[in-house]
Parts: sequence; C-alpha cells; structure tokens
Amino acid sequence: MPRDRPVVEPSSFSPEARRWLKRGLIAGSALFLLFLGLCLVPARIREAVYRKDMERADEYARRGPVEFAIAGYQHVEAECPGSSMAERASQERNRLEAYVKAAGETKHKADAAFKNGEYEEALKLYRSAADRFPLSQRGASALDEIPGCLKLTCDQLNGRASAAASTKQWSRAKDLYGKILALDPNYADAAKGLRTASEEVKEFDRLMGEAAAAEKAPDWPKARADYEQALRIIPNAPSAVEGRTRALQNIPPPAGMALIPPGEFAVGEDESKPDASPLRKLTTNSFYMDITEVTNAQYAKFVEETSRKPPPHWDAEKPAHGQGRPGPPAKIADQPVVCIAWTDAAAYAAWARKRLPTEMEWERAARGRDGRKYPWGDSFIGNEGVFVRGAAPVGQMPADKSEEGCLDMGGNVSEWAADQVPEPPAVPERKREPVPGPTQPVLPPVVWRAVRGASWAGLERDRPDRIVPEDLANPGTNPTRAVLFHKPGLFGIEAGAFIEAAFFFRGVANDSAVIEVYRWFPDLRKVISGNVAILPGQEIAGARVIPSGPHPDSATLAVSLGTGCRLVSILDGGDPLKARIVYADAGGRQHTMMLSQRHESDIPRTPHFAPNSDAARAFDNIIRELCWRPFAETVRSANRLCAPQEARYINVGFRCAKDP
Repeated sequence: MPRDRPVVEPSSFSPEARRWLKRGLIAGSALFLLFLGLCLVPARIREAVYRKDMERADEYARRGPVEFAIAGYQHVEAECPGSSMAERASQERNRLEAYVKAAGETKHKADAAFKNGEYEEALKLYRSAADRFPLSQRGASALDEIPGCLKLTCDQLNGRASAAASTKQWSRAKDLYGKILALDPNYADAAKGLRTASEEVKEFDRLMGEAAAAEKAPDWPKARADYEQALRIIPNAPSAVEGRTRALQNIPPPAGMALIPPGEFAVGEDESKPDASPLRKLTTNSFYMDITEVTNAQYAKFVEETSRKPPPHWDAEKPAHGQGRPGPPAKIADQPVVCIAWTDAAAYAAWARKRLPTEMEWERAARGRDGRKYPWGDSFIGNEGVFVRGAAPVGQMPADKSEEGCLDMGGNVSEWAADQVPEPPAVPERKREPVPGPTQPVLPPVVWRAVRGASWAGLERDRPDRIVPEDLANPGTNPTRAVLFHKPGLFGIEAGAFIEAAFFFRGVANDSAVIEVYRWFPDLRKVISGNVAILPGQEIAGARVIPSGPHPDSATLAVSLGTGCRLVSILDGGDPLKARIVYADAGGRQHTMMLSQRHESDIPRTPHFAPNSDAARAFDNIIRELCWRPFAETVRSANRLCAPQEARYINVGFRCAKDP
C-alpha cells in the first residue's frame, strides 16, 4: 500500500505576531488618515481664504473702484482654477473690463475735445463719463474735470453769444444765453443778455406777424415796410428776406428798372477762363437794375442840369435842351451813351439817385440764378444781340435778355461797373532809341475800373481784323472779321486810331485825280499818309518808304497805302469848284466824292500821349486786353475787362442800379 503523506496544518500566528500585525494595521490607517488630512484640510482652508478675496472683489465691484475688483477676480481665477468660484470671478472680470474700457474711451474723447478747445463737447463727455461710469477711476477723474470745464464752456458760449448779439443774430444769441444759464444759473451777465435777446426776438416775431397779416390783406407796401423793419432787427433772416422779396415783386419797380431777387447765384467760370475763375457760389441782396443802358437822350438831361461836358461826338451846333447846351443828334438819341469816362457815369448815377452796379450785381443780372454763360442761355448765337455796324437803339434785340428782363447785356455796348480793379500787367514796349528833348512831366497813376459785357465793336481776338468806314466797306463784309462804322473819327482820339484806311479827293492834274490816302498801321502805332495821282481804272493806293524809328538814320520800311477801292472816272475835272470823282469800293459799289479841302478834323489821329507815359501804356493795355479774346468769350456774362477810369471808348456805356 502507498504510504500516506503527512497532513500539514495552517500555521498559526503567535500572540506576539498578532500584536505586531494589529499595530501595523493601526499605523497604516493612521497614515492614510493623515494623508487625507494633509490633502483635504488645506484645500478647505484655502477655499475659505479665497472666498474672502472674492468677497472683497465683489465689494469693490459694488462701490468702486472697479479696477481693484478686476485685480481681485484675476487673483481668484489664478489660485482656484476649475472651481465654481473661479468661473464666477471670470464672468465678473469680463463684465468690469468692458465697463472700464467704455469709461476710458469716453474720458479720452473728452480730453481730446478739451485739448481742441471744444469745451461744450468736452463738458458733455466728462459728465457722461462721471454719470455712466461712477465706479471707475476714469469716471472719478472726469468728475474732477467738470468744474473747470464748465467755466471754460460758459466763457466760450458767452463769447459766441456776444458776437451774435453784436451782429444782431438775436435768435442765436437767445439760444446761447439760455444754454449758459442752463449750465450755470449764476453766470455773470447771462441773464441780462438773455432778456435783451428775448426782447429783440419778440419784436421781430411781432413784425413778422404783422407783415404776414398785411400780405393776406393784401397791403404790399405795409408788408414790405414790416419786413424791412424786421430785417433791421435781424439782418438777412431768411423768412424776412423771402417776405420782403414777395412784397417787392408785388410792388411796381421804378420806371425802366427790373427787380433782381436776392439769393445764391453762380459767379465766375472754370479754370480755363483766367479772367473769370474760379466758378463759385455767392449771395446778393435784392436790387433794381436798369432794363436798358442809359441813352444819349437821358444823358442829355443830366448834361443840361449839371453843365457837365458832353460826349465828344455830340453835335454842338444843334442843342437838344436849353440854350446853347450841346445835345445828341436825333438819330442817336435812343442809342446808349458812349465816349464817357467812369467818373461821368458815376456822376450821372448819383444825379439820377441811383448808383453804378457792382461787378457781382451786373453778373447776377446778366447770368440769372442758374449761372448761364450768356444772358439768353448757354450757347452763343451771333444774331442774338447787337454786334456789328455800330451801336443800336437800346432794347432792339429782345433775344439779348436776361432772366429778369434786362436787355443788351450781351451786345450793343460794354458797360462800366462800380468796382476799382488791379492794374493789368504792363505790356512790354518795343525798344526805342532815346529821343532828345525836355523831360516829360510825371503823370498821376492810372485808376482802372471794371468793364462788363460785350459790345458791337468787340475788338476781340479774331474779331475784327479791322475797323473801316462804312462807305468804303464791301456790303458782303464778314461781320466776324470787320466792324463797320460810319464816322469813327468823330469819337475822339481812341476811335480815330483804329481807322484802317481812308482817302480824300484833293484835285485834278493832267487827267489824274490827286487823292490823299492815309492808313493806320497798328504795329507802328501811327498813321502813314501820302498824295498820289490816280488815273481812271487804277487802284486808289500808294507806296511810301518811311523810317522805322524816330531818327533819320533808322532802318526804312516800305508800306502800302492800299484802300481796296478803284477810281472809275473824273467828273467836271476842268472846274475846280465842281470836280468830282466816281470810285468803286471792294464790293463793286460806285460812289461819288466831291472835291474837298483839307481840314484838320478830317485827319485820323493817333493818341496824343507823351512817349512812355502812363496814359500811353494804359491805352496799349486796354486795346491788347480787348483784342486777344475770341468773340464768344467776350460776350460771356462772366467776362470782365479793365479800362482806365478816365478813358472814353466808342463801345463803353453804362446802366444804373438802385437799392429797393
């Protein structure tokens, strides 16, 4: 039989072992509990500590400054990450940072406005910052700035109110003084200023009410008077200006005048027109403007009453008024008066209890409110006005009419304006040899005045090439190339200088007509003349060789004295008292000329100015200024020319203006 194994019994602990095992279990439990204590107890202690920090941050958030609350919340977030307390701290911090940012932006804007002197705006912003963000340091700082800014704001408003009162802007002054008292009821003199402004506004409103009632009546003279009284209280008040304009439009204007309403209008042109630039907007008060230019007949009454010197072209042998006073020939009585200086025009206007219009008034009357280029519109049409063959009776071209009905502002004659203008740039003179002789006297400076509008003569660049006596002109002469005039020599030395060519029949010799020919040479600034013997069929012309300078040794020039006419026949050549010639002009028309003696008045003259004198330079300047412009540009309503104040030109007259 197999041998049985011994049975092993579980070992048993001795009492001593069991004691140590028990002690080990107790020690392990104690260590575990100690470990738990070391982990949990400090966390609770820390939580209690940061809860106190959170409470302090909440207190700053409620009472300010919130910047301290933001710092406290940030500390809690950092020390208690992941906790509910840290989450709330983050939310509060974000809210307060937005609050502080808005406070800072408002304060920054206030500081910038203060720095720029915009004290009223700065005060509003400082108050906004202090009211909306009282818990922030920026709000507290804004609150500190308010007293000083309030003082500066009131001072600034008071200055504006005083300025408004001094210019009678009573409504604005009233508003400003009221604003001052709303800001600071104790501000010095604001209450007194407010009372004065309020009284003026009250009186203005009373007059406006009476004027409105007069309009309804209708009683236009009373309405006008009330509106004008209101305008004396508050000048340029739009409602009063509009009311006065309505009244004036319903009251007949002075005879021969048109009402030009007030308001904004275009003046000048674009940069391509240097004499009229820049294009801009201006405003003008209402005024009356003569519908037509002053006529010779009207000017004759002035000459009669004042004994003023008449224009040089009037017929002294046939007085129109009174005894012995020169008057205009009947055929030009209704034409605009010309050949008068600016001083003559101003004297007439004062005599007529009117005045010369300013440049801007003239332009407003010519261009209308829409700023048209020409009185009749924006496109130039040559037959809309009087531009050829001399001046015409006023008002003959109804198409040359402005918006308010003023006539001949585009053509007929140019017109003096009231304004004194800068002297045009000096024209370089040709180099001349010195002329021995006495020293020329020093002449007074030339005063330049504005001339507005185009004229029949023009003298613009490309129009005309020449001015010729009408009886020598081809009837088919292009009016854009020449101006025809019947007796240009009668209009004084300025006009005489522009005669291109003319001739006189002096006698008969050996079957030839002796004819004196004279011709104006612009480049030489003088007339060249000569006697020539012309056979029938030959051109009436001659040739001369003249020195180019004032000295005998100057270079010589060959000049032609052609007239464009041809001698046809000699009639009664044997009788010196009855001799005549028949000649054909450039167009083939035949004319008869009687034998005539030479008279000084028949000789065309260059201007009688001393060499290099101010008057000579002034004459050159005005002619050059007139001559460079294309025709359509000179007709422009925006155009301005300059002329010496005492000049007398055959194409410059005037019209008058009057204040309502």
